[in-house]
This record gives sequence, C-alpha cells and structure tokens, in this order.
Amino acid sequence: MDEPVLYIIVRNDMASMNPGKAAAQACHAANLAVGLATLCSMPFLQTWLDSGKGFGTTIVLVGAIDDIQRTLLFLPNSDEIISGTVVDPTYPIRDGQVTHEIPITTAAYFFGSKSLLSEILRFYPLMP
Repeated sequence: MDEPVLYIIVRNDMASMNPGKAAAQACHAANLAVGLATLCSMPFLQTWLDSGKGFGTTIVLVGAIDDIQRTLLFLPNSDEIISGTVVDPTYPIRDGQVTHEIPITTAAYFFGSKSLLSEILRFYPLMP
C-alpha cells in the first residue's frame, strides 16, 4: 500500500451547512474513520498516525448527498479502504424561532490508499 490518506466529504447541498457545522461534521467523520480503523486493526492506521504527530494527511472535500451515496455504492471492494457516512442524530435545523434536531447524513469518510482513493474522489472539489 502506498501512503494512507483520510478523505472527508462534507455535504455542500444543505443550506444550513455553515463553516462551523462543516468543521464539526468533518471532525465527526475523522473520529469515525480512526475508530473503525482501530476496531478493524487496519494495518495502515499506524503508518498514517506516524506520518505526522499523531495524525496523518487529511483532505476535506465537498459534495452532494447523491454523489456521495453513488461513490460509496460503487467503491471497489478493497482491504486497503474503509469508508462510511456520518449520520448526525441531532443535526440542528432552524425554522423561524424553532430549532429542530433531526438525524441526517452530513458527511462521508474514505480512509486508505492515496493512489486508489485520489482516483475515485478526483471529481470532488476541495472545501473552500
């Protein structure tokens, strides 16, 4: 396996996804990815952690939910990749004076081989 990288895709098709919420959702995705890699004893996790000071390269992209779901559906089966979505159970949506907390998919993560993932995710733009 070449250099491991964590890619996070935050939804850009939600009017309520402001920069603060996007940062929080990206953190949720990173926590899920590292937790799953730890649980599954992914061999690339330690390489990723050692490449920095306890963290490795993370690239944050943006995309619409339909594109994210399509990418997850057609992701090749590989021992070099873990992936999933962030479903925030209490995502706040403001409606006038009332804030509703609803479960919604807000982001996705793809953790593994840089050469493989960069090719798959090449059409997603970087988060501005």
